[in-house]
Amino acid sequence: MIIQFALLLFFLAITSFVLTELLDELMLSMLAEYTAQFGSVALLSGFLVLLVTYLILITKSIVVALCHYFSAQQRMDRKLLFFNKHIITLNRLFYFKRKRLLYAFEQERKNICLMDNDKAIKVNPSDKPINKSN
Repeated sequence: MIIQFALLLFFLAITSFVLTELLDELMLSMLAEYTAQFGSVALLSGFLVLLVTYLILITKSIVVALCHYFSAQQRMDRKLLFFNKHIITLNRLFYFKRKRLLYAFEQERKNICLMDNDKAIKVNPSDKPINKSN
């Protein structure tokens, strides 16, 4: 409806500009001046109607989007997604911490085995290997 009104104003502006040219050819300059002013006002009014309509529609869509964003359902969905992401991050961290601890325990076990082997060698330094051929 509003777009039809704006198009009607544009059509009136174009017809008044054509009428202005026609009146100017007929040497009716005063009437041509008034029709030119009417055409200019109609054209500007058509643009203004379209501009105001689009501004109202944009404002309305922004308000609807903001209301939707701050709705309780959306807040709960965002909170759920946050906790989901947090759980995934914690699981990933747990995996790497577990790998690091297993590596540290394995290194400590190897060090203990080496120290035990060194201790066993130091305890029996004079022992000679038994020869089975004798």
